[in-house]
Amino acid sequence: MTDIETLHRWTAHITYRRDAGDETRQHSFEEIEQLHDIVERGPNFYAIKSIVIVPNGRCEPMTIEQAERA
Repeated sequence: MTDIETLHRWTAHITYRRDAGDETRQHSFEEIEQLHDIVERGPNFYAIKSIVIVPNGRCEPMTIEQAERA
């Protein structure tokens, strides 16, 4: 993980279909609503095979119950 990636809360791995085979691009962003703009900027929406969103690990992981107690 690079320093730039650790500054953002989320990482999305977007896999696109290409004639020569699938291509995965990684995007790092702070707010989940920013993913909309990333997808809309392209490539074409219909070329998307999958989107996997993961937290970058900037914050300590917790359970749902821990979050409810906080």
